[in-house]
Amino acid sequence: MEYNKNEQKAKESGFYFDENNVLRNKKGNQPKTYLNKDGYKQHSFRYKGKPINFFIHRMVAYEKFGELLYGEGMVVRHLNNNKKDNSFDNISIGTHKENMGDKNKNETLFWAIYASSFLKKHNHQEIKDFYAKERSYKKTMEKFSIPSKGTLHFILNGRTKK
Repeated sequence: MEYNKNEQKAKESGFYFDENNVLRNKKGNQPKTYLNKDGYKQHSFRYKGKPINFFIHRMVAYEKFGELLYGEGMVVRHLNNNKKDNSFDNISIGTHKENMGDKNKNETLFWAIYASSFLKKHNHQEIKDFYAKERSYKKTMEKFSIPSKGTLHFILNGRTKK
C-alpha cells in the first residue's frame, strides 16, 4: 500500500503534540480539528500551496513509531476501540488482524453476523431441481424455508442486468 505520508508533511510544517497530547501548530496554537464521516479526527492545512489533510491518530502514531508506521501491512490501532481517543497510550500500530482483535466481543459478533448475512443461505441447484419437478412456488418456499417469492425468483432466475 502506498501511503501519502501527510503526517511527515504536517511534522515538517511544525505540527506537534504538547505534553498534554494536544495538537499544536508551529506558532503553538491549537488548530481546529473535525470528525470525518467515519468518526476519525482530522486537520487540514496548506503545504507548499496545496491542501493537505491528516488524521490525528496517524500523526500520533508517526510521533511514536516514526517510519515503522509505513511498514508493509501496518495499520494504526486504537487499543480501546474508541476512534476519538488519540492519546499516546491508546495508539499503537500493528496488522489488520491485530486491529480486529482490539474490538470488544459484542462488536466482533455484530460484524460477523453482518458479514455472514451476505453468504448464500440456500443450495440454489437443489432448489432449482425441486422446483423443476414440482412447478410450485408455494411448495418450494415451504420445503426450503424461503421467506419470499422475490427470493425464490432470484434463486431460480438469477440476477438480471440491463
